[in-house]
Amino acid sequence: MSQRSATLLQCLQEDVRLCTDRPSLMKMAGYFFIHPGFMAVALYRFASICYPKGLAGRMAAKFLWRLNNFINACDISSHAVIGPGLHLPHPMGVVIGAATIGAHVTILQNVTVGVRQLTHPVDYPTYYPVIGDHVILGAGTVIVGALTIGDRAVIGANAVVTKNIPAGATAMGIPARVIKPVAASAA
Repeated sequence: MSQRSATLLQCLQEDVRLCTDRPSLMKMAGYFFIHPGFMAVALYRFASICYPKGLAGRMAAKFLWRLNNFINACDISSHAVIGPGLHLPHPMGVVIGAATIGAHVTILQNVTVGVRQLTHPVDYPTYYPVIGDHVILGAGTVIVGALTIGDRAVIGANAVVTKNIPAGATAMGIPARVIKPVAASAA
């Protein structure tokens, strides 16, 4: 389920579900103020909802983006499409451009997801990465370029990913190489 098919409330409930077993509006309000990762994701979600709503919406989205920069020291573009269940345990230093990120992704601190070289800024999706569902991005990971990271992949700390990573694989290093390929199914 992508963010486009889920409502804001459904996405926020799935985001807070990572912190507690029973999400409710009261718990969401509490987590907004005590859990910086949830606050960063909630501010992004509100900004992404506001952005397409004309000039006033773009101004509100820019304000929420700046607020997120100031309070949580992270930069999540309102152009990004992020599925429900995004988990940012430590949002400090996280930079996410106009990438497409699946559901239930964990992103640790100082991760950068962006473009390698932007020559035609009008066509965002063709320059940004696509990250699948249930992916874990280790601390300090850099993912640049128009590439795909498959579902359930794990990217090690401080890896620099410049090529596609298959689903279920583990990648590490500079540049990132697959060190644990997808296991063959046992019969």
